[in-house]
Amino acid sequence: EEENVTCSESFAPKIEIMNKGTSTLTSLEIHYSYNGIADVFNWTGSLATYDIEVVTLPVIVNNSGNNVIQVTLIVPNGNTDEDSSDNSLSFSFEAFPEYMAVDFEFYTSCWPEENSWILADDNENTIYSGGNYPTGSNANFLIKEQFCLDNGCYELILLDSQGDGVSGGTYNNCDYFGSMTLTQVSDGTILAHLAEEDGNFGYEISYNFCINEADISD
Repeated sequence: EEENVTCSESFAPKIEIMNKGTSTLTSLEIHYSYNGIADVFNWTGSLATYDIEVVTLPVIVNNSGNNVIQVTLIVPNGNTDEDSSDNSLSFSFEAFPEYMAVDFEFYTSCWPEENSWILADDNENTIYSGGNYPTGSNANFLIKEQFCLDNGCYELILLDSQGDGVSGGTYNNCDYFGSMTLTQVSDGTILAHLAEEDGNFGYEISYNFCINEADISD
């Protein structure tokens, strides 16, 4: 399963800061870089010991391909930090702003550990996949992902190891049927859908769909 992938053109990074000092934290400098381009964000506020605040940094425009964000916190309250061992972090992700964003929402029934899924291209190469979900209870379990897909055709496969799909509502100890919706984010087009009444799909069910984001010349 691919992680840390986005097809957004831009975003505002958010970082969580915690005051581990004994004095109230009122200011610090947030030094951050995006693919080596450095900048500084001056934070002010009031954080007591072990209080946490989420800080939103200025909007960043994504580059296509691999991206790296590095953040370092310095000069708390204008002073040198006595313990700088936990003041830095680095985060890598891939961005494909020229691709189409597709939302995947897959509700299992009461046993998500039985379900998995695969998204493959037209050459049968796995692009995204998921499984090993937690042992369920008497409730739906939502699997939610966003895919970044280039123009082309794909196959989405839903799998169930017990051969009863997501038809939990047919059993006395489960009150829920599952369902699935695959949606093209840009215009809300439904690319694939599994209704609750069709949840008993056996061991697997597949859906074929194509992405074709035409431009003005097309």
